[in-house]
Amino acid sequence: MQRCIGDRKLTAKFRHSVQAFLVLIVSLNNCGLSQAQTAFRWNLEQGEEFEVTLFQTTNSKTRVESRETVLNSSNTIVMNWTVAEVVDGVYKLEQELRQIQLQVGDPAVPNQAVEYDTGLAEQKVSKVSRKLRKQILPLIGLKFNVSMTDLGEITDVELPDETAEVINQLPGTLAIRKLFSETGLRQVLGSASIVLPSEELQPGEKWESRQELNLAFGDFVRIREFEYKGERKIDDNRFAEFKLTSRIENKDADAGKDAGSGGVKKSIPSGTLKSFQGSGKMMLGLDSGYFVSSSVETQVDTESPYREKTILTELISRVEISIKKL
Repeated sequence: MQRCIGDRKLTAKFRHSVQAFLVLIVSLNNCGLSQAQTAFRWNLEQGEEFEVTLFQTTNSKTRVESRETVLNSSNTIVMNWTVAEVVDGVYKLEQELRQIQLQVGDPAVPNQAVEYDTGLAEQKVSKVSRKLRKQILPLIGLKFNVSMTDLGEITDVELPDETAEVINQLPGTLAIRKLFSETGLRQVLGSASIVLPSEELQPGEKWESRQELNLAFGDFVRIREFEYKGERKIDDNRFAEFKLTSRIENKDADAGKDAGSGGVKKSIPSGTLKSFQGSGKMMLGLDSGYFVSSSVETQVDTESPYREKTILTELISRVEISIKKL
């Protein structure tokens, strides 16, 4: 009888131990799940200042029969950001242009490139570069305002009257004029940034954003697919890594037909947009509260008629943005 009682006590202890072990396993699993699921946000404070560097390259190849022309251009723009206001998760960022570097030319033609850097006091300046300097120097010190939510969505771009007046005086053919228009700033800042979902994310989760594009070849919708890749640790700093792929579709579904995973094929009198594809990566500092870097590359292939010939163009554009706190 005593042995049976002892056996029952041992059995009860074993059962309780197993139950405790199962509870521990479930708790650990739940703990791991809660750590993997994260709601990401920008976390800026009023008065903080940042240096933002935007580097953009464009490589263009144009081919007519056996003749090929190459034109490479790059520009580096350095800005200061000041968090002027924080209201209900919306940041008002005052941005000031500090430096501009420009370079345009055909690498196959010696001494043909045009370049200028507003940050250098002394530099060799050609006749064409002197003209360029006269055009872009007034831009240094100009200010504009950007409103952005803590999810990274740009809700407003405001150009003060004095800034708009200087930009409007630039030649219409100068690409940097389009860049510093309200539309241009929205497109460039938006193309190399990410709008975070409000929900929590686990590694491998994906979401999309859509943006209308008015191109020379017609009206399209750019679809950007983002994926949270997981947490990375670099030099004791924690980062959340995001991957981007993009494509476009005809705004009017009946206007053209698919051209594979690269995008769409749409024929209009001025030519054909054969393909459009993009990819990129963004790194959000989990300790710092802002995206420290982003890199996006886009390739566009077009085909245009010219008399009895066909012009083939390949355009590869890369935009990199880095941000550091001052």
